[in-house]
Amino acid sequence: MIAKSIVKKFPRDRWRNGYIKGKIGTDPAYDAVYEQLRGRSGPLWDAGCGLGLMAFYLRERGWTGDVLGSDLSEEKIALGNEVARDHYAGVRLMVGSMTEPPEGFLGSVTLIDVLHYVDTPTQQRMLERVRTLVAPDGVAVIRFTARDRSWRYYATVLEELFVRGSGWISGGRICFPTCDEVVNGFEAAGWQTTIRPLWGRTPFNSYLLVATPPRA
Repeated sequence: MIAKSIVKKFPRDRWRNGYIKGKIGTDPAYDAVYEQLRGRSGPLWDAGCGLGLMAFYLRERGWTGDVLGSDLSEEKIALGNEVARDHYAGVRLMVGSMTEPPEGFLGSVTLIDVLHYVDTPTQQRMLERVRTLVAPDGVAVIRFTARDRSWRYYATVLEELFVRGSGWISGGRICFPTCDEVVNGFEAAGWQTTIRPLWGRTPFNSYLLVATPPRA
């Protein structure tokens, strides 16, 4: 099992490693990203990478492209880099904002559950920036909570408040976008897009946008 393999590579910590096992075992985002990257060889920028779990999952599935991850948590980045150095070649994590991509980067981009940490104007600037970072043969994979009137949306808001209260994620703004706010800019720029619910076995109002650049 991939989750168990990854957990074994981290130092023993019952709470954290239980979180890792549960997260990878129940969250469909990992497999969704792998399916979009399979067959692509360019690098990946994973914005808001946390401990680097997405990168480690991709390695466990056999994807060999370089992965650059960024996150504001120095503690998570330090621990993730320790695991990467010992077990996952070609994975490099750095302390940095998801609004600041690696200099000169061109490849594929993942934004998984991070858009709501910035306000709407910043979200739009980020999405516009993403469109400049994706290579002609790359892909943007964006998972976000859609703001609507569903019970799933309100369940997600409650979960976000709980996670912040626990200290696992720093406090700050909560600004969930609508589906149109995420998709419209890509479609207006001629990108090929698909969007679908990605709830998995969770109660959360998650949607997945997959966007590829217009053909030359």
